[in-house]
Amino acid sequence: MGDESVSRSEDLEALVKTTAGAIFDQVPAKERPKVLRIVERVSLAISHHSGPIPSSQELQKYDQVLPGAAERIVTRSEMQSDHRMALEKSVVNAQIAQSDRGQWIAAGLSAFCIIASVIVTLSGYPWVGGTLGGTTVVSLAGAFIYGKWEQRRDLEAKKKDNP
Repeated sequence: MGDESVSRSEDLEALVKTTAGAIFDQVPAKERPKVLRIVERVSLAISHHSGPIPSSQELQKYDQVLPGAAERIVTRSEMQSDHRMALEKSVVNAQIAQSDRGQWIAAGLSAFCIIASVIVTLSGYPWVGGTLGGTTVVSLAGAFIYGKWEQRRDLEAKKKDNP
């Protein structure tokens, strides 16, 4: 352990000299170890990581304190990732099923309205039948055009976000 701390101290001193050489050279030789300890404490205090898994150095420190901790952290992260992907898959499948149901219901209602408009027209009420049939066809065309427009707009937005 003694050799490791000397090596780490030398590494830290080399790092401080390269980043703040002129300032560090002005520190009296007997005060330099104290300054290096302060720099080490500050760097440990402000170190952080981004993402679910700490850096390899931090994982090694966890393992030193609690043997097996690094493996448990990585395993937990993998489990969380698998869980998140399973949730996303179930949400996508549910959205697809909902979309399919909506299309079948819309097709059924449209067919019903068109059949009803034909029956009403043949029963002697051509204006009512024409209005019922016309509004059905216009509504279907409008919904189709609007849906295509929305798809195109979403696709263009995604292209802007991910060039």
